[in-house]
This record gives sequence, C-alpha cells and structure tokens, in this order.
Amino acid sequence: MKLLKYFKMKNISKTFQFFIILIILLSFLRIDYRFKTSVECCSDDYDYFIHAETIALDFDLDYTNQNPRDFRYYSNNKNTPIGFIGSGILSAPFLLFGNILSDLFNENLNSEILNYKIFFYSLSSVFYFLISYFLIFKSLEKLNIKFEKYFLLLIFSGSGVSYFAFERFGMTHVYEVFSISLLIFCCLNFYTNNIYFKYYALLIPFVMLIGFLTRMSNIYIFLIPIIIKFFLKEKNIYTNKKLFFDFNFLISSFFALIIYYFLSIELYGEFIISPQKIYGTNINVIDSYVSNNLFTTFTELLNTVFIVIFTNEFGIFWVSPIIFIGLTLPLLKLRNINSYLILICFAQNLFIIHIWQALGSSYGFRYLMSLTPLSIFIYYVYFSKYKLLKYYLILFSVLGNLSVLFFETTTSTQLSTIDELNSFGKTIRYIEPNYVTGLINSIFEINSYLIIFSTSFLGAIFFKLFLVLLNSEQLFYYLEKLNLPVNNPDFIIYIDTLNNINLIKFVLVIFIFSIFSYILINKLKNKSVKS
Repeated sequence: MKLLKYFKMKNISKTFQFFIILIILLSFLRIDYRFKTSVECCSDDYDYFIHAETIALDFDLDYTNQNPRDFRYYSNNKNTPIGFIGSGILSAPFLLFGNILSDLFNENLNSEILNYKIFFYSLSSVFYFLISYFLIFKSLEKLNIKFEKYFLLLIFSGSGVSYFAFERFGMTHVYEVFSISLLIFCCLNFYTNNIYFKYYALLIPFVMLIGFLTRMSNIYIFLIPIIIKFFLKEKNIYTNKKLFFDFNFLISSFFALIIYYFLSIELYGEFIISPQKIYGTNINVIDSYVSNNLFTTFTELLNTVFIVIFTNEFGIFWVSPIIFIGLTLPLLKLRNINSYLILICFAQNLFIIHIWQALGSSYGFRYLMSLTPLSIFIYYVYFSKYKLLKYYLILFSVLGNLSVLFFETTTSTQLSTIDELNSFGKTIRYIEPNYVTGLINSIFEINSYLIIFSTSFLGAIFFKLFLVLLNSEQLFYYLEKLNLPVNNPDFIIYIDTLNNINLIKFVLVIFIFSIFSYILINKLKNKSVKS
C-alpha cells in the first residue's frame, strides 16, 4: 500500500510539473509577430524570411520576385538581401511544410491570419531553441558533470535568447545558438566516441558552415573544437584524437568549402568571406582600436565593457547572467590557455558592440547571445562548485526571464520610436536607457500582467475556448459584467482575429508544447555524477 501511495504521489507531482511548464511556455509564446498573414517588409526579419521563402517555395536563390527593401547587396548583377542565409536554410523545411498545408486547406495567404505557412515558420525558432537545450543537456552528460535540468533550462532561457524564439522569431539568434550547441555536441562526440567518431568528423565542417552562414561575423566558431578539447582535459577526460588532422574532417572541410564557394557566387556573384563587404561598410577592428594614444583606446574599451555589464539598458549582469559569467570569470584563470581562447570569442562580439555603440535595436545585447551555450559550459566546467554563483544565477536568471516576459508591457519597458540618448551616448531610435529599473516598476503594475496574458498564446487559447462555447456578443456581455474594457478598439480587433483563426492551430500549439513538457519531465534525468 505504501509503495502504491508513493507512485500515486509521484504521478501527481509529474502531472503538476507538466501543467506548470506548459503554462509557462504558452505564456512566453507571443502573438505579436505571429498574428499576421506573413513576415512584413521591410525589416531584418524580412531578409531572413525571404531567404527561407526562395529556398522552400521558389527552389532557387533568385530574389527578383520578392519585395525590395532599401538595404540590399547590389553588385555583379545580383540583388541579394544583406541578411545572412543560414537561418533561412534551417527554417526552410518548416516553411515548406506549412505552405503544403496551406495549399491543402486552400488558405488565402493574403488574408488569412496565422495561416499554416507563417504558423510553422514561426515555430521553427521554438524548435531550434528547444533542440539547443537538449544538445546542451546531452553535452553536459558527455562531460560527466552534475547538473539539474530545470536549473539548466532557467539559465539558458534567462540569457535572453528565449525572446528570439518565442516572440521575434524571424531573427537569427536562436539559429546561432543552435549551430554553436550542435558544434559543441559534435566535437564532444568526436573526442569521446570510439565507434562513430568518424561520422562526427564528417559532420563538424558542415555544422561550422551553417554556423558561419547564419552569422558570418561569428568567426569564433572555428575556435570551438579547440576549446572543447580543453574542457575535456579539465574534466580529466583524455583523448588522443586530433580533429584538424583527421582525414574525414579534412575531406568534409574541402566539400564544405566548395559548397560555400558556389553559394557565395550564386548569392553575391563573387567569393566573399567578410560580412563587411555584404553590409557595404569599411569599418574594421584595426581602424577602431589602433590609435596613437593607446591609453585612450584602452579606456574606451574598458568603458564599453563596463556599460555592457552594468548599464541600466539591458546590462548583462542584470538580465543575462550566464553571459556575464562567461565573459568575466575566465579572467580569473588567465594562466589557463583556454581562458585566452574564450576571451577571444567574447572580444570578437564585444568589438561589434563597441564599433556600433549600440545594443542592436531589439531586446538586450543581442550580438552576445550566440555565446550562451559556451557560457553555460564555462560555468559548469570551471565554476559550478561555487554555491554563491549558483544563487546569483538563480536570482538573476529569474529576473532575466521576467525581463523577456515583461518586455514592452509598459512605457518603461518599451523601445523608443524617436531618437534618444543610449547608454553609449549615441542618439538613435529603438532604445530604452532605463530598462532594468523600468522592468522592476512594471512587475508591480497590474496592467503589465493583463498585457502579458492577452498577448500570449495562453491568453489567446483562453479566449478562443470561450469563443467556441459562446459567441462574441455573449463573451463581451460577460466580460463587461466583470468591468473589463471590452469597448477598447484593440480588444475588439483581437477577439475578431481569434474568431477567424481555426481552432486546430491552437490545438497544435498545445500538442507541440505538451510533447516538450512530457519529454522534459519524463525523459530527461538530472545528472548525479559529481563534477
């Protein structure tokens, strides 16, 4: 009887966990960019979308049939988006599948909001976000590191990259994180797997290729295999395999380079390896950092680093704690060669921030977010034994997740649409210099929670279920009885939009996220091996 009672309690506990995780995920999944007929021209998101569109729907790399935008690469009779193609390659299968369903159900893609085409394309970022988490999970197991799955998910999502999975799905950052996570996973398997290591040697160059194509400025990806080997040594896992001298790796690298060459010729009409040429800028690291006054250069760099860490405008200490640890704590181990390699990885992306003197006109220091997987391994390999750091990560990763959730819920957390002075002293749009304090204030505003609920899929599902049971007039009647602002024009449009979206799409969302919740609870186990 006691044993039966134990299993019943255990099942209740898992059921409770399941619904909590499902509710949290649906709360983070936003409707803002999804309740549309397509990705609208002309933004960065649009560049990445038309890459996916020309691959999945046109089966070519000809962009003449897509709407033009101001920022294009015009040269050698080529008219190509300046946004890199990697995320388009990764998301193309989702767009293709969604388009097939749209054709099957005769959807009008010009008028039907959340048609299957945009529905599945928008879920590709969520898929790669969750797969990245699984890859990091499995990679930590390879290193025989003790970790807790919910803590890992907390610090991973608390980096800020979850915003680009659950809301601004058209951007590249989730795909960058995926390519780095996959590269780490493949490198670990190459070094530790005695049976299939040859297959991983063949795969690694293509993973590097897709990572480079996703963001060509992330040159640090080519250091990852070396860094991973040092991680293994740090955990007393020795290997005599040399990736860069492996025959399979060299052969695969040759073919990956050939593919890149022909892809570059097709896209740009010439072989290009520098993203600056695509963006049409002559700014480079040497011009920005080498001056006659070395002291001035050094102090300017330190000032940039200080702003990135502690600024009230998305400072990584406050809202991206795992990235803060990855950036700063290797400084404590400068006698370790790996620490210098890690600092090079961070320095390369900090240079971009210093050159532009801006965050990136979106959520957080987005140029640093690709470093999230590497930061997680830095913490677990070198610093997980320090309990104070774990408490810091728990507290500020919670704040980081709340930061994503409360982003743009009040005027204090909204990006400005007019020119203002940012943390670097530069006057530009799409900034919020007082974001962190604005976040704290927003947490104590009731209206913030109403906005979060109504703009999330959790709220959309809630209202959709009521619309299934009641008609719009009845729903408005009961809501008015509760003194809710049913006469708000935006709310009326919101309910009308929900009425026009097929119920099956909400069922699909619940089903997809239920699968992840089930796998997380039942299939992934906390690692108990001591590090």
